[in-house]
Amino acid sequence: MKKTAAPLKMLDVKFTVADPALFEDLVRVGDMFHLQDFGWFVRFFDKIIAESAQQRPYYYSIISGYLLEMLVRIVRERLGQPAAAPEEEAPRVATFKGVDVAALMQYIDFNYSRIISLEDLSTLAGVNKTTLISIFKEVYGTTPIRYINRIRLRKAKELLVNTDTSVSEIADLVGFQSIHYFSRFFKAKENCTPMEYRMRNGQSRYFNFQRQGGSSLW
Repeated sequence: MKKTAAPLKMLDVKFTVADPALFEDLVRVGDMFHLQDFGWFVRFFDKIIAESAQQRPYYYSIISGYLLEMLVRIVRERLGQPAAAPEEEAPRVATFKGVDVAALMQYIDFNYSRIISLEDLSTLAGVNKTTLISIFKEVYGTTPIRYINRIRLRKAKELLVNTDTSVSEIADLVGFQSIHYFSRFFKAKENCTPMEYRMRNGQSRYFNFQRQGGSSLW
């Protein structure tokens, strides 16, 4: 029996780019291009679709951050710039000492906004907590919880610069359980408060999905 091909699905994303420099670079990139790591963009679109479908609190801010990061990555790749700073790019490791590290990274990437315990990760990895910590230190140079907080901090910085979401909402969005802890953690890492960081870096912070003229970039 002849198999029927799965129907083609298309995702149309319309948006406005508030940063004039980024907009000009996107125009320079053009309408069609080849991506070196297409799987990365597929995973990001999966997260955008999931947030849109679930519509949990502040999902729009999360989607805005995801889309903006995708656009910046496209510009960096196409214009010959590195996709991410070395200290922020996690090594791409599938398995290590029999542990499915890729599955752990995917779990963290999709759930950093929620409470993630060491017990959760060790259960997922199928090893005890001591072994899990050892693996993380060998692969990523830090403990699992510190690694998660590093991701939360990076996401918080993106939201501070690229959205008008309040600091307390951002703290909740990225998984910090207390605005006070978030503020202390942020200042310890960045030597400034979240609001100070926003004022220094947020020249144009609002971002949405409706581009002028109603056409999609792609």
